[in-house]
Amino acid sequence: MRIKKMVLVWFYSTLFTVAIHGQKVTSIDIVEAKEKDMEEVNYFYEKNWLEFRKEALKSGYITDYKYLQSQPDSLGMITMTLLTEYSDSTMYNKREEHFRPIMSRISPNGPNYLTNRKNKEFLRYIHGTDGFHKWEAIQKSKKKVKNK
Repeated sequence: MRIKKMVLVWFYSTLFTVAIHGQKVTSIDIVEAKEKDMEEVNYFYEKNWLEFRKEALKSGYITDYKYLQSQPDSLGMITMTLLTEYSDSTMYNKREEHFRPIMSRISPNGPNYLTNRKNKEFLRYIHGTDGFHKWEAIQKSKKKVKNK
């Protein structure tokens, strides 16, 4: 089981490193939850993450978004991958500035939950997009070396 998770993290890390296509930037977040908590998880993402992305898409802050969900593994864990695509690194860097008003308008009292449980109680964060710019800088330096 541990090997499966390690392979999954490696796969998504590799996916993350190739998430730049031309000028577009894709942020990738990977979370995990128990199968028994999926009603709560789905509610949380539908009422928060999804609503924020719909509004950001309408406003032109993002170009696309996807929510992918695996089948439960043998331990009853489900992995969710959340992708948000930005037109370029400028829009990616302004994501907090753009999402803050959307979040305040849609959820003025904070995130919407099905019950009183907070997301840290039913979700486990596995991987995020920290380090994106380091990868981008490495790719640019590799291109310079090839061109010499």
